[in-house]
Amino acid sequence: MLKLLPYAFKVWISSVLGSSALFTLWVKYFDASNHTVLNGIYLFTYVITVVVSGLLSVPAFLLFLFACWFLAKRSFTRLATNVALIILSLILTFITIRVVPSVDEIKFWSLDNLEIILCYWTGLVVGIISYRFQDTI
Repeated sequence: MLKLLPYAFKVWISSVLGSSALFTLWVKYFDASNHTVLNGIYLFTYVITVVVSGLLSVPAFLLFLFACWFLAKRSFTRLATNVALIILSLILTFITIRVVPSVDEIKFWSLDNLEIILCYWTGLVVGIISYRFQDTI
């Protein structure tokens, strides 16, 4: 399992940093009224989203690492492994966004939550595709 830790960590950290940047850009250019911590201070918004998403996604990182270990024990093709990890990352993104306390105040399937899910899932998909899972085994 320790051999898979660098892969899972790279996917997770690139998702936290890259998806937070994507989310901050989305907020800046398309939806500044709903998500910014302080309007006009986007660097602060980025830092807050990195910290919050990093802390909230630690359990998802551990589950992702376990899934990587499980898939490494099987002899799947690279495509099948990537598809399985992409589907798992979508499920973990939904679960992680769902535990955010303010989500209960608004409808979960609102456009605001779907924007957040799309930003973070995009980062995970790019990380899963960019880094080679098979090389870590």
